[in-house]
Amino acid sequence: MLIISQATELQDFCRAIENSDYIAIDTEFFRGRRTYYPKCSLIQLNAGNNNLAVVDALKCEDLSPLRDILTRKSTVKIFHSCRQDVEVLYGLLKVDLMSLFDTQISSMFLGFTHTPGYDVLIAKYLSKTINKSLQFSNWLARPLSQEQLNYAASDVEYLYQVYEIIRNELEEAGYYQWVREECDDIVRRAKPSVKKITSKLLARGLGEKEAVIFKDLVQKREELAESLDINRSLVISDDRLIELSKEISTNKSSNKDAVMILTPAFTSFINLIAKSGAKGLSHRGSLARGFIDAVHGDYEYYVNLQPADIMKTYRKSIASMMEARNSSLYENLKETLQSISKNTGIALDILACRDDIASFIAKKANCRLRHGWRSELLRSKGIDTLNL
Repeated sequence: MLIISQATELQDFCRAIENSDYIAIDTEFFRGRRTYYPKCSLIQLNAGNNNLAVVDALKCEDLSPLRDILTRKSTVKIFHSCRQDVEVLYGLLKVDLMSLFDTQISSMFLGFTHTPGYDVLIAKYLSKTINKSLQFSNWLARPLSQEQLNYAASDVEYLYQVYEIIRNELEEAGYYQWVREECDDIVRRAKPSVKKITSKLLARGLGEKEAVIFKDLVQKREELAESLDINRSLVISDDRLIELSKEISTNKSSNKDAVMILTPAFTSFINLIAKSGAKGLSHRGSLARGFIDAVHGDYEYYVNLQPADIMKTYRKSIASMMEARNSSLYENLKETLQSISKNTGIALDILACRDDIASFIAKKANCRLRHGWRSELLRSKGIDTLNL
């Protein structure tokens, strides 16, 4: 095991593994309440042939040599439960990973009905028991103990071995390329999603116009929080965003029907904070006040998005999904998917969620069941994913 804390050491290691077919990767991090992205402590890499390193992300001043490895299509990057690792690495290096393989996701193509923990896979495939007691230790403290370093290294040591076994099973079943496709999709969805945030909050009884405005305000807050690496709640709370959406919706100005989008006032606000640094303006009250002032900017800067059409689209979208969930087709398709899951060994949780089923019945063009490996599987079972 190589401990890397200097940029030159990282450069040398990356050169040594640059031609590797696959590399096991893990991260240790701390998700605080004040930052947008988790704080990365360690990055563990194992390319086989005794090329195993633990990179101290807090001490190593230049982590850029990792970018080439993470974005190289010819090298498979192996993770277990990669969503948070992808987010951590994006926040640290601003790169979208290429050729990713997740052992947790892949195991759900091989008979696991729910997402298995790392220790479960180690026990099944390597007959080993791992001690997870250090998983939530203080990874930001320095110096790290030898026990912590050994624990971190063991994660990628075993991960490399598990990948080779799972890959062989997937290739025998004909699912390997499907898993690779699914893992690529995870990378696209790993960043915080405005859609996910709004879907949790729109159930609070917002009217249609308020909901459209609220979604736009969430987008503004997300952009500001990410640009400053500040937790979104420190910019403005969800409750205050809902109140603000209602205030704007009932505004009686001459341009009352305008739906607000990014304004010059808001852009200036972001630039002001970026120039002065977040430290002086990170107080929640100051950020929230600035955010609200920017949103309440002069209406002449707002672009009219024809709210009547937006409301019609919003109502149609919600109504079609609700109708789909209450239809007999929903239950029939659900039963069919359950049967396919049982016969193929692909977990229903990975095959389709409730929204996937509803959007398929509602004939949504972007439904996951109509594209990629899911469409291929369903068509092999006699389901027309293009016209149904």
